[in-house]
Amino acid sequence: MSQAVHVEGVASRQRRRIFPLRRALRVAIPLLLLVSAALVPAWVLHSEHLSSSAALVLVLVLVAASALFLFLEISTQSRTYEEALQQTRAQSAEMQAREAHFRVLAEAIPQLVWAASADGTPDYFNQRWVDYTGNSLSSRGSWLDHVHSDDADAARSAWETSLNSGKPFSCELQLRSASGEYRWHLARALSLRDDSGAIVRWLGTFTDIDDQRRTDEAMSQLAAIIENSEDAIFSKDLEGFIKNWNRGAEKMYGYSPREAIGKNVSILVPPERHQELGTIMSTVRGGHSVEHLETIRVRKDGKPLEVSLAISPIRDAHGALVGASTIARDVTQRNRAAEALRKTEKLAETGRLAGAIAHEINNPLEAVTHLLYLLERHPSLNSEARGFARVAMDEVDRIGHIAKQALGFYREASSPTQVTLSELIANVAELYRSGAQNKGVRLETELQTTATVPAFPGEMRQVFSNLIVNAVDAVPRGGMVKVRVKHARDWKSHRLGIRVLVADNGPGIPTAIRPHIFEPFFTTKGERGTGVGLWVTEGVLQKHNGSIRLKSSTNTAHGTTFSVFLPYG
Repeated sequence: MSQAVHVEGVASRQRRRIFPLRRALRVAIPLLLLVSAALVPAWVLHSEHLSSSAALVLVLVLVAASALFLFLEISTQSRTYEEALQQTRAQSAEMQAREAHFRVLAEAIPQLVWAASADGTPDYFNQRWVDYTGNSLSSRGSWLDHVHSDDADAARSAWETSLNSGKPFSCELQLRSASGEYRWHLARALSLRDDSGAIVRWLGTFTDIDDQRRTDEAMSQLAAIIENSEDAIFSKDLEGFIKNWNRGAEKMYGYSPREAIGKNVSILVPPERHQELGTIMSTVRGGHSVEHLETIRVRKDGKPLEVSLAISPIRDAHGALVGASTIARDVTQRNRAAEALRKTEKLAETGRLAGAIAHEINNPLEAVTHLLYLLERHPSLNSEARGFARVAMDEVDRIGHIAKQALGFYREASSPTQVTLSELIANVAELYRSGAQNKGVRLETELQTTATVPAFPGEMRQVFSNLIVNAVDAVPRGGMVKVRVKHARDWKSHRLGIRVLVADNGPGIPTAIRPHIFEPFFTTKGERGTGVGLWVTEGVLQKHNGSIRLKSSTNTAHGTTFSVFLPYG
């Protein structure tokens, strides 16, 4: 479009608006004078008061006035036109300068720049557009020809809406490059209007947002992965205050984002491990990572967790250290499974060892049994000695049964029998009473019921032998162990049965080790203990639908009580 023609048209319109009355007068006055010059002679000829010479003079004066006015008007119009022409040329030069300035700017900025007429027909593309699309500068094809087919309909609709309404155009779309590659661009266009408000041109740009868009998509995907991770992932500043908190952290620790963000990470650390937290934060402030640290953390409800931590420093765009990210994985179940596997392996090894030992002691046991049999019938023994011999034979018999069980050669009856627990416990207590006396410990029994329960007698003897031996070992010289058998009701199931209490007034079991008492191979006796007695005891009682509970105190009224319950049926 010619800028000079546009400017001249604007100037002409301005003159027509500014001088409408003056133009009317310029036309009316000459016409009035000419009409007067034509009519005066006729009037003079019919006038009785004017001579012909006077009339002639009057006509000449009117003609001269009309000629003078026309001359002055022509001179004025000439000057006005010249001034308007000069103004038009100045404005045209200014517009050309602005156009040149626009083109310089359009070539300098990093966007693809284009311009179009009022109807949207392109009339200018900058060099960056040419370089990107491979089109020539003279090409006037629509930029829509380079839009990806997935975006073409939406882009065309938005552009047509702007052309019809005059509103700014904005749209994200994929533009094809000269190599056939498509990249995301932000398309924008604004309308230019004249003094009357009519659109005379459109100026538009394409801004490459492909890298930004891909980065945003990657960040969105990463954020989704973090948010939906089963691991606890959160960030904190260098003082330990939590800044971000994902869903995995909420599930693992029990704190919602609102509860956790802004709080210090120390809320997750047990009091006894606060020194560990200080060490971790010092490591992070030094710009170093903490990898695969297995430790204990605590949930909102106070429940401890075994976790594996990976902590890494966070730096800003300038490389300055601003915080740390933490990935925590709950390894409680994994550790329990590993511990169970370790215990199973130990049990398997113990079983193999027990089998070997049982095999080796089987023959000596048979010899001892024969010797005790002969000793019981020897005429030199009195009745008391024969009683001791019979007890010894029973215990050797029990050892033989245990050995056979270890070898897998012996099983008790397929179903339990009715066992009088008072009688069975009295026999076991009598067996260990002399050993207790030698240590200076008093072993007492209180048998309040003679009721029976269904059980395997050998296994019951093993259970109460373990409990009584442990109690005697735990009590110092001068102490006491008391075994009470009574009718009772189970605290949990409310079933009726027999409760056996094995109590001592020893030093008590420390709180820290009570949870481990029934674990296999856990012992407080050092080299003297095997760590399987209470574990076997609990298993036997579970087999009999019974239960065992522990109550212990290390305070002034110290001591330990094991409570065994066996139902009547």
